[in-house]
Order: sequence, then structure tokens, then C-alpha cells
Amino acid sequence: MSIDQPSYQGPAFLSYGFRPFFLCTALFAGVGIPIWTLILTGAGDAKFLYAPRDWHAHEMLFGFLPAVITGFLLTAIPNWTERPPLRGVPLFLLVALWLSGRLAIAIPWPEPLVPALVDATFLVMLAAFVWREISAG
Repeated sequence: MSIDQPSYQGPAFLSYGFRPFFLCTALFAGVGIPIWTLILTGAGDAKFLYAPRDWHAHEMLFGFLPAVITGFLLTAIPNWTERPPLRGVPLFLLVALWLSGRLAIAIPWPEPLVPALVDATFLVMLAAFVWREISAG
């Protein structure tokens, strides 16, 4: 049984979750790994909140992995539930929240609470969307 999906007139980039999240993840890896390597080898002098190894572990667990999982879930859930995907402004806001977590970790805050709150907010918002869609489906 197939349910008609409402038409979407916005940018194709925000029409399915895999597009912005997979692209941002690829760009983040392509930029972040060389920067991390330079900092780790001592070629660059950056003042991050964490040591290079800790920053790398944090970004793998709270940056890269959640973005890949989010791209998959936001694409698969509409197929599983036959409900419309998250698109447009709500998807853009979720991507912006993920990006703000990547930026917040690069700023040397007095306490690591700010980046932790941003990353936790992203995960809670994703969980709320997933729960809403699966329970409605």
C-alpha cells in the first residue's frame, strides 16, 4: 500500500535527510582529518578545548557517527512508515544544530558544557523525531 506524499517545492538539497547529512559528513571528514593530522603532528598551533586525540575521539562519536546515522534514519524512516520525510526548514534546522556542535567544540570555552549541550540537543531532537515518526507510522 502506498500513500501519496505531499509535493515538495524547496531545494533538492533539503528534500531528504541523506543529502545534507552525508554531504556535511564527507566535507567534515575531508577538512577535519587533515587539520587534525597537522595539529597532532605539531605543524599547526590551535587552541582547542581538547587535546588533539580527545578532539578526534569526540568528533568521531558525537560528530561523524551521529551525522551518518541521522542521514540513514531520515531517509529510511519514511520508507518504513510511509510518512513524508523531514524536509525543508525543519531539516535545515537539524543540520544547523549539528554544524553548531562542530563549531562549538572548536571554540575554547571555559567549560566543556556548551559543546556538550549542543551535541546533546542534536541527539535529543533526532530521537524525538524518530520516536514521533515510528509511533505515528
